[in-house]
Amino acid sequence: MNNSIDILVVSTKTITNNLIKPGEKEVYLTFDDGPSQNTSKVLKILKDIDINATFFVNGHPGYEDVYKQIISQGNVIGNHTYSHDYKTEYSSILSYNQDVDKLNSYLEGIGIPKPTLMRFPGGSNNTISNNYGGKDIMNQLIKEAIRKGYQYIDWNVCSGDSDKTTESKDVIIDNVMRGVKGMKFIVILLHDSKPKTTTAEALPIIIKNLKEQGYVFKTLSINSPVIHFK
Repeated sequence: MNNSIDILVVSTKTITNNLIKPGEKEVYLTFDDGPSQNTSKVLKILKDIDINATFFVNGHPGYEDVYKQIISQGNVIGNHTYSHDYKTEYSSILSYNQDVDKLNSYLEGIGIPKPTLMRFPGGSNNTISNNYGGKDIMNQLIKEAIRKGYQYIDWNVCSGDSDKTTESKDVIIDNVMRGVKGMKFIVILLHDSKPKTTTAEALPIIIKNLKEQGYVFKTLSINSPVIHFK
C-alpha cells in the first residue's frame, strides 16, 4: 500500500451548512489507511478520553474485529477504497468504482453498513492520478461520487505523519498545533496504518492541547460541514 500523500493544494473550500454554533470551535479527527494494530491503540485512547473519530478505511482482511470495534465505540467509517493502489484505482472511473464497491462489499459482509462518506486516496486534488487516468480524472470521479450519493471529505490540517514511514511524535504534534491556529472548524488528517506507531503516541497530547483551546470533538456525517479541495 502506498501511504504517501501526493497533493497540490490550490484552494480549500469549507462548506459549513450553517451547522456550527456561534462561538463553538469544532475538530474532526480523521484516520486514513487502517485498520491495523495501531487502530486498536487509537481506539483505546479515544475510549479512555470519551471522544470519537472518523476512520477512512481500506480493505484489510484479518482485522474484522477492529472494523467492528470502530463502529461499536461510536466512531464512523468512511470509504477510502479497498486497495489504496493509485495505479489501479485512478486508471479509470470504472476501476475506481470497482475498488470502492469492493470495500463496500467487504464491510457489508462483516455487518457494517455501506459508508456514505468517502475520502479519495491522496485527496480530491491529488496530482498522481494524472499519471494514470489523465488530468481530468479527479473532476470526473468527484462528479461520480456525488452522483452516487457520497460526501467526499478532504482536510484542512495535516499532521504530516505520512511524510515519513514513521514520523517523529513531536513533529506530528507540532504540525497539528501550528495548523489549527486561528481556525474554528478543523478536519485533521492522521493515519493508523501499520507503520504509524508515533501517531498513536502523539494522539493523547494533541487531544489534550485541543481541549485546552476549547475545541469540541465530533464525527463526520453526510450532513456535516466538510472540507473540499476542489
